[in-house]
Amino acid sequence: DVVPPGPLESWKVTRPFEPVYREGRLYGRGAVDMKGGLTSIMLAVEKAVSAGLKNFEVSFVPDEEIGGETGAGYLARSGKIKAPWVVIAEGSGEDNIWIGHRGLVWFMVEVFGRQAHGSTPWLGLNAFEGAAYIAYRLQEYVKAVSTRVSKYEYDDPRGARPTVTIGGEVRGSVKTNVVPGYFAFSVDRRVIPEEDLEQVKREFVEFVEKVAKEIPHKVEVKVTNVSEAALVEPDHPLVEALAAAAEAVTGKKPRRTVCIGGLDARFFIKAGIPTVTYGPGPIGVAHAPDEYVEIRQVVNVAEVYFNLIKRLTSSPP
Repeated sequence: DVVPPGPLESWKVTRPFEPVYREGRLYGRGAVDMKGGLTSIMLAVEKAVSAGLKNFEVSFVPDEEIGGETGAGYLARSGKIKAPWVVIAEGSGEDNIWIGHRGLVWFMVEVFGRQAHGSTPWLGLNAFEGAAYIAYRLQEYVKAVSTRVSKYEYDDPRGARPTVTIGGEVRGSVKTNVVPGYFAFSVDRRVIPEEDLEQVKREFVEFVEKVAKEIPHKVEVKVTNVSEAALVEPDHPLVEALAAAAEAVTGKKPRRTVCIGGLDARFFIKAGIPTVTYGPGPIGVAHAPDEYVEIRQVVNVAEVYFNLIKRLTSSPP
């Protein structure tokens, strides 16, 4: 699956679903996230089958961009995956292995006031003002959690700390001449692997409840989405085997980092199957206008997959 293309006028090289090859790059929506990775898989499988290699599985799933529950999640929970390890083809880049990823907790902070006519604000209780006060005070919470630092390496070092995004989604009054009686805003809390999800939820709710006592509004906090952080250790045998395969093909030792975003790896790791993510890049153009994948990386990653299949089917971790 791929995300929507966004405004068509933002695409300069080609239209989103009309792929164009130019100077070693294939442009189009989904090129790097993740049709490039799927192509690497198919190239590797073709070569592995021709070489008589066996004991490997291939799965394509349709719903990673909307949570993955009925794709990778189903496969992991159902026991249909018989392999002792998993490699996901997301676009980490040929010089980088994602050993895991951060998690998340999404909150919706709801503030209830009293609706009134805009000409008589003294008859109402402005829910927006209450929400604005809470959002302002949340900077204290952001400052506190950002002191935590993960011990692992990240593809961007700024991702080694928990992050908080306030107001990605807002709900409230839609009329200028109304004192809003209800206003809500979202909080996207990203979680490093060392943090406990239940503790993250508890400390956020407790902070908001403490601040809510300072205003006359009724305040509620709802958890709207939860996704666990997950990883395998950087010296895990699967990581070592993939790193050796990548170095053999590219001549470079790949980094072993934690992905700042979320991946389907969590489903398999939770099911007890060691999982890493490695695929052609660059990931920095995913979801963006004029998304592209480097064909050289598609070919190199296919060779890495083939090399890895040879290593692990003859000597599994």
